[in-house]
Amino acid sequence: MDFNTFRQIAHKPKESKKKSDAFYRVERNVSVRISWLLLKIFPWLRPTMVTIVSILVLLFVFLLSFVDWEFSTRIYIGIFQLVLLYSITILDKIDGEVARVTEYCTQKGIYYDRGVHFLYPLIFYFTVGHFFYSLGGDIRIFYFTILLGLLTQMRLFFREASLLVGDVLERGTVEIKDYIDPVLRKKRKEKRPPFFARLLDYWSFMIYAWTLFYYIIVFGISYFYFDISFWLYIVHIAVSFCIIVYRVFYTDPKWGLFMRKD
Repeated sequence: MDFNTFRQIAHKPKESKKKSDAFYRVERNVSVRISWLLLKIFPWLRPTMVTIVSILVLLFVFLLSFVDWEFSTRIYIGIFQLVLLYSITILDKIDGEVARVTEYCTQKGIYYDRGVHFLYPLIFYFTVGHFFYSLGGDIRIFYFTILLGLLTQMRLFFREASLLVGDVLERGTVEIKDYIDPVLRKKRKEKRPPFFARLLDYWSFMIYAWTLFYYIIVFGISYFYFDISFWLYIVHIAVSFCIIVYRVFYTDPKWGLFMRKD
């Protein structure tokens, strides 16, 4: 199979998102080349194997936080942890591409893949919180950061729950009192939020790579000006907490759960 055919199969369900998101398109162009190369070298490769590598990388990032590093080394290790976390986002794309091209999908693979998605935010925020705590930050801020990680996991759970609720609606066994008409939902979805609102969303929701890149910069600043980097961390955590709480307890339950497959 030549590369162009490979890419068409691997990206078939992702074309619309590639057109609307330039950064996502760049990531996909990188991941598909890695996928193609991996299958050329290892034709027996299965998507579940890639997902297991993601789990191992996450655990390695988590364990790195428990080593007692010197100040400057701690900063280098922190940046290295963030780079490894970013590699998870590429691996997450690779396992899907391998699954589509090889037409090999298992329930175990889906289970592991969702496990990575749920584990990722907690390890991300633990890594960030522990970094600043180990360099002299307040333990209370560290706990607050962990809570933010748990709330982010909760938002991901809402996304998964929407699929279950959709199945219930399809069967028609339960009447949803606050169900929103699909036409109204579609109009809201087509109406793009203001640029500043989209910017805050990218900055505060760590599933997006922008948040990770923000902390790479903040970790780098800490080498020269720890106090400045610490306050950049505090401001981000506080703003993210407010946005995630708003989404988890208001926006997602109202607009993100009760969807019928149109």
